[in-house]
Amino acid sequence: MKKPRSTKKSRAEDNRFALVMVLVVLLIFAFVMGVLIWEITPDQPSPVVVSETDAGHVLQASFTQIYFPRGTDTMVETDRGSFLVSGTFTALKGHALVLEQRENGFHMLCDRAEKRCLALVR
Repeated sequence: MKKPRSTKKSRAEDNRFALVMVLVVLLIFAFVMGVLIWEITPDQPSPVVVSETDAGHVLQASFTQIYFPRGTDTMVETDRGSFLVSGTFTALKGHALVLEQRENGFHMLCDRAEKRCLALVR
């Protein structure tokens, strides 16, 4: 025959369950607040472009895996030349690309149609 559970042990288990539930609710609340703060934080201002040069139309792109700390680089070939950019650059064949020189000294290869720019590898 089973012994009935003691009330002290039962209360301890109930308290532990309540504490876990409070922690779960607090974690969900913190996550939601983090997302809201992220969404209302103003975006950084657009960088100032000093000059623009036509880089041609995309012919092809190939990726090269480079390990820490750089990651992946992309060789983008256009009808005006080849450009090595830092990161994964995706663009459709035939898209017009622009080389931007920015006020902060960065040289960027931009696909205006996709609203995407990546820095040239120095």
